[in-house]
Amino acid sequence: VLTKQYPSYDDLYKYGFLHSRIRAYKDSNLLVDIFRINKSNNIYREFEDIDVASGDATLLENTLKMGHYDKVLVHMIDSNMWSVLEKFIDKIKVIVWIHGAEIQVWQRRAYEFERLSSDEIA
Repeated sequence: VLTKQYPSYDDLYKYGFLHSRIRAYKDSNLLVDIFRINKSNNIYREFEDIDVASGDATLLENTLKMGHYDKVLVHMIDSNMWSVLEKFIDKIKVIVWIHGAEIQVWQRRAYEFERLSSDEIA
């Protein structure tokens, strides 16, 4: 699973719904790895017995190059994620899921842009 956020012991509310889904996969004996993409800080941690790898686009690309994955489930894809995934689109099945506010036209959520920097908006 490729995502921008994942809960931690310091921040329980970053995509808690995603963590619930991952726990359900684990309870169903489905093997799922979590990759939290960011711009730096390649680290590995755990949260409630779920291992979480965090790293930049280069680490994601190098991980996918190893050929151990045939599917990537993406939660809320962005251009940074796609810049890596598109290189593997003929080898790896990419499944993107979005829901709720993410699928509304941006004008309905324009109020959210007021607190974001121009880089975050882009």
